[in-house]
Amino acid sequence: MAHLRDLPGRHRDVRPVDLLADRTSETLAAWLTAHPGAEIACWDRDSGYSRAIKEAAPDATEVADRWHLIQNLSPAVEKT
Repeated sequence: MAHLRDLPGRHRDVRPVDLLADRTSETLAAWLTAHPGAEIACWDRDSGYSRAIKEAAPDATEVADRWHLIQNLSPAVEKT
């Protein structure tokens, strides 16, 4: 499952928007098409999500979420 959230300002204001049935790019693209207007897409670096965002919300800015960014960066820093 994947969850979609609205971040109106601060993280403490996070509101659930929807819960997708699965994590496929097709499901996300269909949801974004049915709900136009996404301005920022924060995702976990899954390439399928990137494809879906580019297809269904091409004007949205894609950003990596903080947890996954640190999770992916930590091993690289530890090697140095």
